[in-house]
Amino acid sequence: MIISGDVKGLEVVVAAHLSQDKTLIQELYDKVDIHTENQLHVLGLKEKSRENRLVAKRFKFKMIYGGTPGGFAKDPDFQFLHWNKSKWEFVKDAYYEKYSGIKQWHDKLVDSVIYTGFYESPSGRIYDYRELLKEPDWFYIPKIKNYPVQGFGADIVKIVRISLYRRWKPEYGKLVNTIHDSVIVDTPQPMCYNIIQTMKEVFNDVPANLRQQYKIDWELPLEVEVKTLEGKEIT
Repeated sequence: MIISGDVKGLEVVVAAHLSQDKTLIQELYDKVDIHTENQLHVLGLKEKSRENRLVAKRFKFKMIYGGTPGGFAKDPDFQFLHWNKSKWEFVKDAYYEKYSGIKQWHDKLVDSVIYTGFYESPSGRIYDYRELLKEPDWFYIPKIKNYPVQGFGADIVKIVRISLYRRWKPEYGKLVNTIHDSVIVDTPQPMCYNIIQTMKEVFNDVPANLRQQYKIDWELPLEVEVKTLEGKEIT
């Protein structure tokens, strides 16, 4: 069987850690369905629905990635809403009002990179923005906001991959790859239970490994969702 261990909402959790936004951190601890809540309270949609939840989910991730009102107005994912740039400006302001810590972090990131030309992540990953800063601000600002989240998320998955490799046994099958926030394995079906337990162990070890490797104090919950190739969750 092909099985993937996916980190649930990796970028959201990483953004919460990097920004220390109090509202987002509390939502993660309380296991709030953030996208369901934001349908009404951030996007101002009139009713909760599966389709509207998907809109809220896409919007939240794209805000973390540095999305802009102009970009949202042209985004194929949002075209059915028929919202113009002014409407998206209003939604962006509502998002930043709720998650003021994210806004402060974004502003600090942009100001620091424009001043120095560089950003260094908690894991020591260094980004050189000097060439990007020669481009228009609508081009480089999203990258200033996006790269720290994507890069630190990749570092977490790397730690998970190494930790899983060290626990791996020949009878488990093969470690295949990591794809974004997923660890992919090819395992005999009788080994599924062992794989699930092992994946849970390596994710539980992330805080200790971050502290040991990078001297990072990580306190936020990281959850793994184990699925088959067909997308069926395994518990």
